[in-house]
Amino acid sequence: MDQTNPPRVLYGASVLAFAEVDDSIEYVERGCFFVNGKLLGPVPRLAICKLPDETEILVEHCDSEWNSLGVQGGFRTVEEAKARVERSYQGLMNKWIDTEELGDKA
Repeated sequence: MDQTNPPRVLYGASVLAFAEVDDSIEYVERGCFFVNGKLLGPVPRLAICKLPDETEILVEHCDSEWNSLGVQGGFRTVEEAKARVERSYQGLMNKWIDTEELGDKA
């Protein structure tokens, strides 16, 4: 597995798309994502996931080794999740990699 690619499954959820936050991305603090009572802030990696037998789409906010630091849920589609993430990570929209495009490389 490429070091930048996440595993196919993160915390029981299938990874549908992922992105790395590089220097070209502008993070804009929206002040609305708290984990354990603290504002999470920017993360180096994000993954859009779906749990088996669920319709809800999740966004995993991950460290550089794909460990989840927080999860946002309630999205109906991958596109909706990407659009929501774009509000805070401006310029990320065209950096997402859909895992189905990778085939066996993910």
